[in-house]
Amino acid sequence: MGPVERGRLIAVHEIVVPGDLRDESRIQALIDHAEAARKAGDATLATNLLWRAASRCWRACVSPQIRRAVAEAVEPLRLAPGDPRRLGILACAQPEVYGRQALSFMQQQCPTRAGEEALRFLCSTAVILGDYHRVSSYVRTVAGVCRASAQLALLARILGAGNWCRVWTGEWDLVRAEAQEAAELAEEIGDSFWGLSARVDLAMLAGQRGDHESAETLALEAQRSPLVKGVAFMQCALQHARGVAALVAGRHEEAFAPLKQVFVPTSPACHDQRWWAAPDFADAARHLGRQGEARPVLRGLEQVAEQLPSPMMRMCRSYVRAVLADEESSEQLFRDALADDMADWPMYHGRLLLAQGAWLRRNRRAAQAREPLRTARDVFDRLGAPYRSERARQGPRAAGECSGFRVQPARETLSPHELRFATMAAEGLTNRQIAACLYVSHRTVGAHLYRIFPQLGITSRAQLRSVLRTAGTDAGSEGL
Repeated sequence: MGPVERGRLIAVHEIVVPGDLRDESRIQALIDHAEAARKAGDATLATNLLWRAASRCWRACVSPQIRRAVAEAVEPLRLAPGDPRRLGILACAQPEVYGRQALSFMQQQCPTRAGEEALRFLCSTAVILGDYHRVSSYVRTVAGVCRASAQLALLARILGAGNWCRVWTGEWDLVRAEAQEAAELAEEIGDSFWGLSARVDLAMLAGQRGDHESAETLALEAQRSPLVKGVAFMQCALQHARGVAALVAGRHEEAFAPLKQVFVPTSPACHDQRWWAAPDFADAARHLGRQGEARPVLRGLEQVAEQLPSPMMRMCRSYVRAVLADEESSEQLFRDALADDMADWPMYHGRLLLAQGAWLRRNRRAAQAREPLRTARDVFDRLGAPYRSERARQGPRAAGECSGFRVQPARETLSPHELRFATMAAEGLTNRQIAACLYVSHRTVGAHLYRIFPQLGITSRAQLRSVLRTAGTDAGSEGL
């Protein structure tokens, strides 16, 4: 074979038989084949091979030397500075070096003018760097293209990877519907790894909602799979999901261990995305009175946030600063964190308010604590986080106020499949359009909607949008 034919075969081999992602000799081989393909005149193949090499770097957290070698191999390709492929490769290989540059270019990109391939690279880059709201926008667009062109394997991967980010942006209904769809779709087409990825999304969502048992079951099932061996980002996500489930359930000691594990350099769960777990680790330490133990573990967050100022990283830094602060500086750091635009981060907004309210109560300022606790309660009610919602209610109740129990909104009673049909109908799609997206008949869609309407207490499609956006509270809560 010539260099181009051999390069194509190697690219297919990477997908079919990935082997141990930590094998740096394989990454070097990909670099060498990319260079050979470039010299033979196939720059597109060379770029794709380097993307495979860079993906291995990020997924497995390999040595700095091989990461640098991948980044240096991009320069001979002479890609434009804002080329999405260049941004993706460099961000995967050395996010701490090229992340700021990639974030700046992505801010200038117009998704409606980018092609499908460009959007896929931009989506991957945004996931890696922590620009989670941009990820959500990209996923919506790329998934629509995949549905229209029946690219099922790509659809499963996009939904499996992208919905992890939506957990943090508070789009929990979308996560519940699309992660379940991705898991089932991946299994149907034999792409078991991305099926596992989608189930980890579901484990994290279950943990955030207080369903500790389901979260632990899903996480342990994924942990036992041989497919996650050596995949550092997946190991990190699994430990994070287990820690969150325990934290929300009030099992703070049980949460502390797996969350701390992701920050141990020799741990198989230590990965670049460990910083996304920093707020949860800080919360566990605060509840246990072990802030002094957590501070040195999270000290590197400040430097990383300077190098990589993504929205998620900046938010994590503000949160950790406030939660781990000493008593003298806590009040101002809570104010600073809450002064940032938190509207796009409802879960963290509610948690900061909850922590601030708890701090005010500890300092015998119960009257001042009521307002942040009320707001936190309302945020958690809308999200569908009953455990944290109940915790926020305890403060006003202790002060003699009536803060009634949360009433579960009807939308939360829908199954993931029903929620997907309802969400698409609320967006204005017809039955036939929904059927085309989900690969079912339009009669199946009609039958589902016929059952969904009575469950939601509505009679027309026009009412769907408001119902799906509203979480119910009882009269006692409304009266505050």
